[in-house]
Amino acid sequence: MSQGRQVSREEKGYYIPHHGILRDSSTTKLRVVYNASSPSTSGISLNDIQMVGPTVQDDLLSILIRFRQHRYIISSDVEKMYRQIWVHPDDRHLQKILWRSSETKPLLVHELNTVSYGTASAPFLATRCLKQIGLDCDDEKVKEVIVHDFYVDDLLTGGDDLTAVEEIRHKVTQALSSAGMNLRKWKSNEPRLLCEPSQSSVNLNIGSNEPSKTLGLGWHPESDELYFPIGKLVPKGNTKRDMLSVIAQIFDPLGLLSPFVITMKMLLQRLWLQKITWEEELPPEITKQWVELLEGLPALNDVRVPRHVICNSHVAFDLHIFSDASERAYGACVYVRSVDKEGQTTTT
Repeated sequence: MSQGRQVSREEKGYYIPHHGILRDSSTTKLRVVYNASSPSTSGISLNDIQMVGPTVQDDLLSILIRFRQHRYIISSDVEKMYRQIWVHPDDRHLQKILWRSSETKPLLVHELNTVSYGTASAPFLATRCLKQIGLDCDDEKVKEVIVHDFYVDDLLTGGDDLTAVEEIRHKVTQALSSAGMNLRKWKSNEPRLLCEPSQSSVNLNIGSNEPSKTLGLGWHPESDELYFPIGKLVPKGNTKRDMLSVIAQIFDPLGLLSPFVITMKMLLQRLWLQKITWEEELPPEITKQWVELLEGLPALNDVRVPRHVICNSHVAFDLHIFSDASERAYGACVYVRSVDKEGQTTTT
């Protein structure tokens, strides 16, 4: 259970309903989720009176673009990041839970001392504390990595010099550990950058939705390739809502699957033009095309894209961008052309 203290039932406060989510994880098998949106006797929930706070980290697209530029990559995440951040004692009465270790024991009331998953302010509080650790660093490179290369609790960074990346790993680990934040699950395309070489075969799921492992952009360190762990997406029915649900589950922040996804979106566009409602069965001609697209969906699991887009020891690179549009869609394609010190070119 989360860190907290037992309190009296008579003390005023807000009780947070909570439940567990079983996950296929090597570190956290059971994650506790708190429903702070549940209304109290006043009709107001804890989340109703909290400010969400602004986004203080770089967007995922920017992080991934930098992630594809480095020759050597390291990745890690902060162990139980929310649980390393204390809530002010004056506010802990708003984080009460009922708990008992077995059915034979009486219900006890506990106050949670740390930031809790499921409260509206939790993401901001956690990421802002993480950013502050970076802002307080004297080393400019370490500051840059902590401030700009974290996506929530996931670190995605690297460089072109092996020694420099080793130093980054050491100093970032040191800076975060000073605040009680332990970095774990290290991954790299270079085994020498790993504390435990056996971890090099473990894939990274970037931007994944925690309760579901079907989402996220995958990276395989050994082959240094990006992939798309789509799994098997099966719609519950044959409506516009079901179609949108399938499309929304294809997580592609870099747009690498756009040639496939845009076809699905154009089919969805036809439903809007025909004014089909959310729960209405799809017309036969659209159903036929939709079924054909669904049959091709599992092939996305086999798509592999090189992660590194710039040649080793590059001295120059430039971008070549092509764009076009039709009445139904528009798109752009960007090629990166890099040149090494021997004059050899690489285009990705």
